[in-house]
Amino acid sequence: MISRRSVLGAMATVAAPVKISTAAAAPALSIEERINAAKRELVACLEEKHGRSVDVVQHEEFIALFVPPKPPEYDGPAFYEVEDAKGRRPIYWLERIGAEGAPGGLYRAEMRWKGKVERTVRLKHGAFTIIRKVENYGA
Repeated sequence: MISRRSVLGAMATVAAPVKISTAAAAPALSIEERINAAKRELVACLEEKHGRSVDVVQHEEFIALFVPPKPPEYDGPAFYEVEDAKGRRPIYWLERIGAEGAPGGLYRAEMRWKGKVERTVRLKHGAFTIIRKVENYGA
């Protein structure tokens, strides 16, 4: 006796798409080529994450050691790319508020659009990291 379930099951296996192996179609890379490609990808990821170039020293043996560059310090009112606790990276006009000699303190951060102040927020020292100073922002 043929049940509805057995007919539907047979139809599903016939209608299933056939997977073609793409790995067999790609040319086989040597182990050295694969390692070099992985190194290039790692360097590109680190440069994207930290927003600046990464020094790469090439040796025969592969030993990877990454020391993140020290973030730049605030050196006066200017445009800075900062990273907040959520990983966002806006560009603000930063000005220190309060005593100059006080460690940390508050900063007034202005986000500008087409030369006009779009919004102003206050940032506490330690709540953000300066990624880089932006020289020609909005010029």
